[in-house]
Amino acid sequence: MINVKVVVCLLLSLCAVAWSTPVVRPLPPTKPTSNDTAAISPFRNPVFDMKLTPEQMRSGVIDERYRWRNGFIVHPDRGFNQNEYSVINDALYELSQHLCIQVLMWPQDSNPTGDYVEIMRGGSGSGCWAWVGRLGGRQDLNLQFDGCIYKHIVQHECIHALGYYHEQSRPDRDDHVNILWNNVIPDTSHNFDKMDDTTTFGVPYDTRSIMHYDSYAFSSNGQPTILAKDGSTVGGNSITGNDIAKLQRMYNC
Repeated sequence: MINVKVVVCLLLSLCAVAWSTPVVRPLPPTKPTSNDTAAISPFRNPVFDMKLTPEQMRSGVIDERYRWRNGFIVHPDRGFNQNEYSVINDALYELSQHLCIQVLMWPQDSNPTGDYVEIMRGGSGSGCWAWVGRLGGRQDLNLQFDGCIYKHIVQHECIHALGYYHEQSRPDRDDHVNILWNNVIPDTSHNFDKMDDTTTFGVPYDTRSIMHYDSYAFSSNGQPTILAKDGSTVGGNSITGNDIAKLQRMYNC
């Protein structure tokens, strides 16, 4: 005899699957993204860019527990307008071209489940920041509406969420740059801490990395906080070959 309760439960499950909102891949840009080079670095503000769990602060290592196993999944919140959403889409699309894991987006009007990054449209003064690596369930990434919604900044924060620290946090950074600690806002000095060498994946130090702060990042007095020893420009507004190499090695591409 057929169990009516079982049949009803199965039907409800099928309906839920049919009616659920699917995640989608970011689409190729339909027009060139606005000029990022015009943006002043938001990391000159006294707002943390990189957030770490207590365990990550103790160990300084991003291990495989923090990798995204079933694709890198994001949900831009409903506050972003069409132009802002396009910037996020274009940033993620470019990232997706260099990764061997899927990059997927929940539609803005959906209610995400599982592991995902909630990209929030933050108010003035809220900063640009992200948690590092996959934490499980919802984890937030903030884009201050008046200063953070640029392609390179979205990519910088998403690369944090993928599991990468800053380039200037590498153990070999003192061979390449000088940190002028007296010019750094004290409460933001952790952004310049050096981390364990397992995060370099054997890729050369890159002062032009999208993950490298510019010379005035988190300055307390308008003076430089980072200077390259060879006099080269520090910081970049686009993904470099070394950035790609590190991401691909992290995810075994």
